Amino acid sequence: MKPLNLLLSTAAAAVIFAGCGGAHHGPHWAYEGHEGPSHWGELAAEYKMCGMGAEQSPIDLTVTENVTESSLELSYAVSGLDEVNNGHTIKFNYAPGSYLTVDGTRYELLQFHFHAPSEHTVDGTHRPIEFHLVHKSEEGQLAVIGVMVKEGSENTAFAEVIANLAYNSGETVKKSEVVIDMNTLLPSREKFFHYTGSLTTPPCSEKVEWFVLEEPVEFSKAQIAAFEKAYLHNNRPVNPLNKRVLYIK
Repeated sequence: MKPLNLLLSTAAAAVIFAGCGGAHHGPHWAYEGHEGPSHWGELAAEYKMCGMGAEQSPIDLTVTENVTESSLELSYAVSGLDEVNNGHTIKFNYAPGSYLTVDGTRYELLQFHFHAPSEHTVDGTHRPIEFHLVHKSEEGQLAVIGVMVKEGSENTAFAEVIANLAYNSGETVKKSEVVIDMNTLLPSREKFFHYTGSLTTPPCSEKVEWFVLEEPVEFSKAQIAAFEKAYLHNNRPVNPLNKRVLYIK
């Protein structure tokens, strides 16, 4: 596994956080048409990495013999519901105090958001939904855990989240009485893909450490439809791996 020593400045981290589902107030971008992914790099100088970056995300996750010895150590507490529909996804801010540790580096959990269908593919195939759990270290380095969703049984752990989705752009929902426990939302963390990539939205900044869990969570057809009602096709197409190494646990 690559060492996590490519650290970002505080200013760069602020821009990156915005691109991970936060409130970024740069030039307008979209998921289709003349402001869609194939044109992001042309919309503004600050988005140039979207068009010229060599370590972009998402990618296709495929068979690899490159095995990492690293593990994901999670220490997640509960959080009240604090969400915002930012016009590109629904972002769920997470209360301070939850974190991920990888190779001795601690990353605080900031928020999670979703893309439908999934942004990463597995052997060329999309899942209906992919969640991104965005973490940041004290030095500004980002680590994102990707969680795939497959159709199956109803997921009771997500019931309250789905019942309170902010469907309108700009809408916020804050309910301290609605408890989100990330420990119950995640599948097994024993197996995962890892690579160094980028934000999947403008400004597409690189040096983001990605960990995509191999095991998906199950949602019922109705639960998947609830997220698709808010956003469908808010996914960036996959990018080439180029000279990077894809690892698997």
